[in-house]
Amino acid sequence: MSMTKTTGIMCTSLLRTCKYPKEVGAPILYSNRFVFDIRRQAPFTHARCVHGFDASRKSPHLIPGLTYPESTNKVRFALSHMFFGNITHHDFLRRDPITSFFLQISPENASFIKDVRVEGFVETVEEGQNRREYPIGLLDILPIYTTIFKNCSPQLQHLTIFQGSGAGCLRASPVGNGQKTEEQRMDDAISNIVKCLPRLKAIELSAPVVQKKAKRQKVAGDVLDPADRRIQPWGSAVRWEAFVAARTVK
Repeated sequence: MSMTKTTGIMCTSLLRTCKYPKEVGAPILYSNRFVFDIRRQAPFTHARCVHGFDASRKSPHLIPGLTYPESTNKVRFALSHMFFGNITHHDFLRRDPITSFFLQISPENASFIKDVRVEGFVETVEEGQNRREYPIGLLDILPIYTTIFKNCSPQLQHLTIFQGSGAGCLRASPVGNGQKTEEQRMDDAISNIVKCLPRLKAIELSAPVVQKKAKRQKVAGDVLDPADRRIQPWGSAVRWEAFVAARTVK
């Protein structure tokens, strides 16, 4: 992934070769918004994530935050490999837009990042697809990104997470998630982000709002049935937007 493709910003080679422009320009360059889309796009329209079902099974200790997220030494080792190791043969690190981008920009430049938007799908299982072969969903990747941002981007102030439409698809149910509902898993993922990124000034949970269809045509004077109200795809997790905003004011 090139810098131009990711950000639309060109002529970054000057920052790599001239010391003064780098010192002055790098913080300005990396204060722009960076958009990372983990949705698999055409011509691979059959898949709903850049990561296949087994992407995180190969050398999981090399994926930051996937195993032993509370172990400082193990996280540091995984991050060092992400920046300086050979990720050519590691499917997750090579294909992921964030890990591959951080590999290109170095730890120093990653520390300047202030605004990030992540786009992905929660529902990744298509009709007729074997659930044991589902692409990895957004909720399973967010903890990894949280670890990366926590350790590499201390100046991150604004985080937007866009959940694409899950129309026609089912939620993947990875082994080990217990009996938690999708809404509970969303709340867990976002609360973990808020906890791990105390300097975050704003978090925005974005998604196409779904309108539930009424069982019959409404007429003037009808009382709105709760089942006909607009559905917030992020559920109760949207409360963290107000929490972060209030925390920032304090």
